[in-house]
Order: sequence, then structure tokens, then C-alpha cells
Amino acid sequence: MIFYKKKNKYLSIFIFLLPSVLGLIVFGILPMLGSLSLSFSEWDIISGPPKLIGLDNFVNILKSEEFWRVLNNTLYYIILYIPLILISSLSLALLLNNNSTFGVRNH
Repeated sequence: MIFYKKKNKYLSIFIFLLPSVLGLIVFGILPMLGSLSLSFSEWDIISGPPKLIGLDNFVNILKSEEFWRVLNNTLYYIILYIPLILISSLSLALLLNNNSTFGVRNH
């Protein structure tokens, strides 16, 4: 009888987790694998099926000046703006959370 309850418990856990796991697989893992396979191929949708070119796409990106410019801009925003926004928002939150309102005490 105890074995049946344990088995029933695991079955109910599996049933409740199944939709989330299926959603993760269908909307997360499968598109990621599809993108990975397309990144190693060259595909002109008009001319037919994709042809495998290996690492040529990645080599072309690393040779591109536009890639390095975009990467530089992205790193600039990450290094400059994220700490600035974080510090200013936390300072404002601390100021608003203070018990006194600009020197006037509320009782």
C-alpha cells in the first residue's frame, strides 16, 4: 500500500511538471538547436535547401569591421550606463525609503 502511494505521488509530480518541460523543449531547446544548425550553413531560401559551410559564418563575422564596431558600442553601454542606472536607481530608492521626507519627520 505504501509503494502504491509513493508511485502515485511521483506520477502526480510528473503529470504536473510535464507541461512545463514540454514547453521548455518546444519553445526553448528546439529553436536553439535549429539556430545552431543554421549557423553552420548557408541558406538562400530561393535557391533551395541549406548547404553546410562549417565555421565560415563565424570567420566572416570575426573579420567584419561592423561586428567589432557593434561589439565596442555594446561594451560601452554595458560598462558606462548599467552601473550609472543601477547607482542612481538605488540612490533614489534609498532616498524614498528614508523615514524623513526631506528633513520633515512624519509621525
